[in-house]
Amino acid sequence: MSRLAEIDNQRIEATPDSVKYVVGLLTVAPLIQLLVLGFAVNLDVEHVPTVIADEDRSPRSRQLADEAFSWVPSSLRWIRSPSLTI
Repeated sequence: MSRLAEIDNQRIEATPDSVKYVVGLLTVAPLIQLLVLGFAVNLDVEHVPTVIADEDRSPRSRQLADEAFSWVPSSLRWIRSPSLTI
């Protein structure tokens, strides 16, 4: 009898115990990962460079930009650059 025939004769049986084990593993493993990796996540957003391109340059657009960046120190707020042409 060849080795291939021996392998073919052996079957993997799904017993109720093995099904319970697999279902338990498929539910418990993600819960453990969620618990352990949940403490590694940091959702605080800090130091993100942001720019507003004020092409209108009207008083109203300047006011909107001022309100959007009211938390930024005034020394960092306005950076002049030449007008962009497309």
